[in-house]
Amino acid sequence: MSAERLKILVLEDNAADLRLLAEVLAEECGEEFQLQCETRLSKGLARLASEPFDAILLDLGLPDSQGFETFTRIRTQAPEVPVLLLTGLHDDEMAMRAVKEGAQDYIIKGRFDAAALVRSVRFAVERHGRGRRELDRYREVGDGKVLAFVGAKGGVGCTTVALNVAALIAEQKNTVTAVELRPSYGSFASHLKQAPAHNWGQLPESEDSPERALARTRFGFDVLYGPQKPDEFREISPDAARTWISKLSRRAAFTVIDLPGVAAAFSEAAVRLTNFAAVVTESDDSSLAAARLAVELLKSWGLAPSRMGLVIVNRAMLADAVKPQDVESELGCEVLGVVAPAPDACLAAQRAGTPLALLRPHSAFTNCLAGVAQKIVMRVAA
Repeated sequence: MSAERLKILVLEDNAADLRLLAEVLAEECGEEFQLQCETRLSKGLARLASEPFDAILLDLGLPDSQGFETFTRIRTQAPEVPVLLLTGLHDDEMAMRAVKEGAQDYIIKGRFDAAALVRSVRFAVERHGRGRRELDRYREVGDGKVLAFVGAKGGVGCTTVALNVAALIAEQKNTVTAVELRPSYGSFASHLKQAPAHNWGQLPESEDSPERALARTRFGFDVLYGPQKPDEFREISPDAARTWISKLSRRAAFTVIDLPGVAAAFSEAAVRLTNFAAVVTESDDSSLAAARLAVELLKSWGLAPSRMGLVIVNRAMLADAVKPQDVESELGCEVLGVVAPAPDACLAAQRAGTPLALLRPHSAFTNCLAGVAQKIVMRVAA
């Protein structure tokens, strides 16, 4: 830990709670922490836009913002700053939801132990700092990480999730290659409104230099497009999958693969080279049944539960939607995020040829996938 003072932004409108917090921190750690306090979210967002902070202590109930939205707006403004929540006795459920979406920890006001609070802040700052140092190292030495997104079944939104996560990771100044590892039509080109000059389906079957078919997008990441015409469709051999992924992972910090949810030999070869795999599913019974099989398949291919997760896509508002914790219990796999319905926004993004996360950066869709991306990145950096 650096000897420099840690600069902490505290967003809390209760004067008594704020005074107690300041006194406890001063008594426990002296001048190690430099607190900057604001009582309104708008002022806190302005501070975050103009100066750096090492951590944020956040009350979800502020005069100009209430509940979970307070956290999502902070995360959108400053996704790289660790957030610890200050909650009341009855806010446990909301706090746990925020932790699942990327908050580091939550502290019950009036009941915290001074030493535990200081440890929580120090740990949050150190974990984030370690993660950023690891990412910097990947960029310097090309030790790329491979992230696979596996559709539980066709039509669940796997391609949309993979493409948007790739865009979000690239937006954080990482080198990224997105790969459509599918034997038939690849829809990245349709999503991005591009007519790629090259795709892997045009390469000779013995081609071992996939870089020849890479295309650069205007969003700062490269793409290995899938086949675009029927005469380019063909099976992918396991050897080709291994060669392509190995080579691509050496030229970018992150290689994001869009995989079909099928028990194909090339899929197994790809998964065995991945650092993390996310199964994308909807929340209806048939999709969850397919997701269960996908999770078991990934395990059979040697992927540990700690190296996989679930992304639940809700295409419509469901009155009896399955709770994430029930899905986790049933499938034995962490739910990384639940994507809210956004049919109109998705259509607008496809018409614009822009990933929705970049077209609508403050939407609930983007907030969710930004949290998913950060969880995965920090997981493979640990």
